[in-house]
Amino acid sequence: MFVGSIYRKAIYREFTDDTFTRMKPHPEHLGILGPFIRGNVGDIIKIYYKNLASFPSNIVPRNIPFADGAEITSALPTVPGELRVYQYVIPDRSGPVSKEPNCVGSMYSSRVSPLNDTYSGLLGPLVICRPGVLDSVGRRNDKVTSEFATAFSVFDENLSHYSRYNFATRAPARSNFSDPQFRQSNDMNSINGLIYGNLRGLEFNVGEKAAWYVFGVGSQFDVHTVHFHGQLYVHRKSLTLRRDVLEVNILQGFLLSPTRIFK
Repeated sequence: MFVGSIYRKAIYREFTDDTFTRMKPHPEHLGILGPFIRGNVGDIIKIYYKNLASFPSNIVPRNIPFADGAEITSALPTVPGELRVYQYVIPDRSGPVSKEPNCVGSMYSSRVSPLNDTYSGLLGPLVICRPGVLDSVGRRNDKVTSEFATAFSVFDENLSHYSRYNFATRAPARSNFSDPQFRQSNDMNSINGLIYGNLRGLEFNVGEKAAWYVFGVGSQFDVHTVHFHGQLYVHRKSLTLRRDVLEVNILQGFLLSPTRIFK
C-alpha cells in the first residue's frame, strides 16, 4: 500500500493582526508556499511569527542577516503555541546588481531542522528590490504589474515531520516504511506543492509586465530545466532575437538552490 498524492503539510500564512484568527487572502498560484515577503535594500523586515504547527520552527530569509548582525544560523526556534519576533536587515549585497531587474527573488524557510522543516512545507518567496522601488506598504512603483513565484521542488515526504501521520492515515496497512519502492513513491515532484500540473492562478493580461521568481528545492541529484513555451518575448544580448521558448536551468542541490530570476 502507498500513500498516494495527498500529504499533510505545515504552511506559512499571513494574518491581519496579532490574534492570528483572520487570514489575509493568499494568491492562488502560490499553492502551499508562504506569502510574498518584500523589501527594499536597506529596509528592516520585522516578522511576528506564531507557531501553530506541532513542531518547533522559525522563519529565516536566505542571504539576509539579523538586524543586530547575528548570523541566520543563530535564529532561535519558536515552539508550538509561542509568538516570537524575527528582525532582519537587507544589505546591499542581497539586492539587484547593475544589469539585473529592479527586484530579484530569493526565498525564506524554517531552519530549526532544515531538511525536515522544508519537506514539511515551510518555505516561501522573498523579493528584494532597489531602494525606493517598493512603497511603504510593499507595492511596486515601477512598470511591473504582476509577480509570480514558482518553486520547482521535490518533497521527500519520508523526511517530513508528518511522515508517520501521513503513513498511518493514508497507508494504514503499510508496516515496512524502509521498503525502497515505498520510499521512492514518497518523493513528490511538484510546483508550489502541487503535482500533476494542477497549479492554478498563473494568469495575467496582454500588455501587463510580469516578474517571475523561480527556485528549486529538494532532490539529491540531477539538473531540472524549467520550460516556458508559447509567449513571444525579445531576448537581448549580442543580438536581439524574438523567441517563444525559454529554458531556465535549476541546479538541484541537497537541500535548497534558488535561482536569480528573470522578467
